[in-house]
Amino acid sequence: MICFYYLCMPLTFITVVPGISALKVVTVPLSAFFLFSLFFSKERAISFNSGHLCYALHLLYMTSTLFFYRDLESITVVRDVAFALFFTLLATCRVYNRLERRLLSHTWLLVGLICMFLCFFSKQTLYEGRTAIVIFDSEEDPNFFCMYFIFPMLFALEAWMQGRHRLHWPLLYCILLFYAVLRTGSRGGLVALVSGVFAYIFLAVRKSPVKRNILPAVLLVGIVVWTISIWFLPEALRSRYHWAQILADQGSGRFPIWSYLLGQICTNASALVHGFGICSTAGQLTAAGFLNTYAHNQWIQTLFDQGLLGLFFYAALMGACLFRNVRKQPLFACGLIATLVCSFSLSFYTNKPYLNVFMMCCMTFSETSPMRANKTTCPPHLKHMHPNSRPSGFQREESNHEKGLHHCPRI
Repeated sequence: MICFYYLCMPLTFITVVPGISALKVVTVPLSAFFLFSLFFSKERAISFNSGHLCYALHLLYMTSTLFFYRDLESITVVRDVAFALFFTLLATCRVYNRLERRLLSHTWLLVGLICMFLCFFSKQTLYEGRTAIVIFDSEEDPNFFCMYFIFPMLFALEAWMQGRHRLHWPLLYCILLFYAVLRTGSRGGLVALVSGVFAYIFLAVRKSPVKRNILPAVLLVGIVVWTISIWFLPEALRSRYHWAQILADQGSGRFPIWSYLLGQICTNASALVHGFGICSTAGQLTAAGFLNTYAHNQWIQTLFDQGLLGLFFYAALMGACLFRNVRKQPLFACGLIATLVCSFSLSFYTNKPYLNVFMMCCMTFSETSPMRANKTTCPPHLKHMHPNSRPSGFQREESNHEKGLHHCPRI
């Protein structure tokens, strides 16, 4: 069921009624299903981890800031983060097996294909020729849209690095994925995906049967994307990726915002400790004459809204999710690293791709397949014999058959 939820991820920006997205419509019945399974299923192990703890502590501190600053937007943000934590706990407190891990991989690859389809066949554009993703009059921000590609890209790399695909389709998949990102014009999204690729190479290449070929393959993808694919973009869109253009437009107006907010928070001793309040940047920036209402940097946003205390809880959440996955699930850790890079150019309190990275990092997987736990074996020459014709040593085992055990003795 959690795979179905991830498959519906691109529905998050489609508004059904004001304030309710299509993904939330899917999430409510899934929450009921997970809650029912938690209380009535006896076959699933339950596991809580450091990610859950740090997530809860961060939410508690966010809630405490409502005592000194609150408006409709801040209350809505805290409520949505609380619901995200509730759903995360329901979906990730159980232990998933290897078969479900493989199904998760296929699901994210399908999500990547869906997002590439939406990008390639979109007829609408924004300024400088950036591709706009619009469905039923609901539009997704191109920068946020790139976050849907993080896990599809990493799972494609994982499929290739396992060496099971002679046709090397994952490389073609990554080339098309990066071309879709280029079409959005999101420079932060592009840097985040590249960071995720190199993080995955660094963490997982030692266990790969194709480790000698990984760097040439990455260089090949980079050359194809940067020297061939980029020429299919409009001239105005290509110019966005030039370093001179980034300095000229001051990071799309982000640099002055960061400078102003850091100046405001650093000159107020009490606010530096506990912050000005959730989403308080809106009033401050509007009063200062800025057109934007957010910091476009989650770290500065957290520092301004929640102070050093909130920044500590946010960093603890990031660290817990990162370090619990570095060894056992390096792919998830790399997804968090890519999101971390995105967080330096975006503010996303309730952005679903961002929140669901934490959900991925809170998942726990067993080392065995679902069939192996109950699998038993017996000697080959006795395997097809009738139970009554086996030697006496096996007759004793057959007395347990009525209790639901296998015909053959456990080894």
